[in-house]
Amino acid sequence: MAAGSDFVQPDTVTELEDAYCRKTISSNDILAVHNAPEEGWEDDPGYKEWGVACYIGSRIEVSDELYGTLCFVNEQPRRTAFTQPERTFVDLMTRWVSQVFERREYEREVSRQESALDAVPDAVFVLDDEDRFGLVNDAMARLTGYSRERLLGADASLVFDRETIALSRDRDRHAGGDGSVEPAEVTVETADGETVTCAVIGIADPGPSGRHGTVVLRASSEPGPDGE
Repeated sequence: MAAGSDFVQPDTVTELEDAYCRKTISSNDILAVHNAPEEGWEDDPGYKEWGVACYIGSRIEVSDELYGTLCFVNEQPRRTAFTQPERTFVDLMTRWVSQVFERREYEREVSRQESALDAVPDAVFVLDDEDRFGLVNDAMARLTGYSRERLLGADASLVFDRETIALSRDRDRHAGGDGSVEPAEVTVETADGETVTCAVIGIADPGPSGRHGTVVLRASSEPGPDGE
């Protein structure tokens, strides 16, 4: 991502070896060139081929991986070096852009996961660290009688007792090393106040940032009045 003089146009493609950015991506700091010919960059392709006399840029990282660079360029050199506030501005802009791209990637991944889960006929859910529903599929919504929107962010006690909630934390006690699941049944309280007995047919490993795994349920009884 580049901004600066009029020669920087949308959709312009520059070979990496012809740009200052090739140096930026290998640096752990901001690359700043305020006067290319005076600072020894007169033979660099960025100046020689493109005429960029002034450049400041930094790495864009998404999930700790290099995604690209953010830079500001000008054909005219500066009289003085970039100040610390200017370097701080570039750093903050780069961090903000990185977060925007990370959020976009996260939303795409969630969308892919939801599409895959909705193809599963069994009820699937994941709880966050505060025992709230962080992920549910359509089958889970149908099982509970609550909409997907109502379940997401809601406390799991809306439909489960504490023992059921503990299942998604304590995978080692309920799942074998070969992926099999120790037989277990849980009770779901539906939006209508009825109860449904479900078999736990799968508990996947929790993600790296959470203590809960993905739980898969299959109804083993028809809804009945609470307590029956």
